[in-house]
Amino acid sequence: MLKKFAISILIILLIVGCSKQQTNEEMTAKSLYDKLCANINFDGTELTYEQAASILFLDDKATEAYVYIANDNTSNIIATIKTTSTISTIDDLNQYIASINQSAMNYSPQELNKIKNAYLKALNSELIVFVICDDITQVEKLIK
Repeated sequence: MLKKFAISILIILLIVGCSKQQTNEEMTAKSLYDKLCANINFDGTELTYEQAASILFLDDKATEAYVYIANDNTSNIIATIKTTSTISTIDDLNQYIASINQSAMNYSPQELNKIKNAYLKALNSELIVFVICDDITQVEKLIK
């Protein structure tokens, strides 16, 4: 009886340990980026870190950036960023949002509502998700 109980506890601990490890693996900037790109479709280009840092006004606090940006005149973008300062990086991304908002006012006002509803959120102390697309509810479902 005690032996079965001990084995049951061991199995439960292994299952819990494996599920926690899998959750941590899923929360990398790259894996989250891949998941978002697989489920949000628009014609775009994947940027290098240097291109992303330049376009998104990222400072040196951003250590990784995975970015897919629309090829057309839409504001669509998928970005996951690993950073040492979520506050600083969110400020950088808000600067980018202000910039594209200003451009949209002049050249593509149909994009203004989409930009206004951008998904910008720190998921933990080092991972930020930034998405502008037609269906933000889909993004919210994917990240939960």
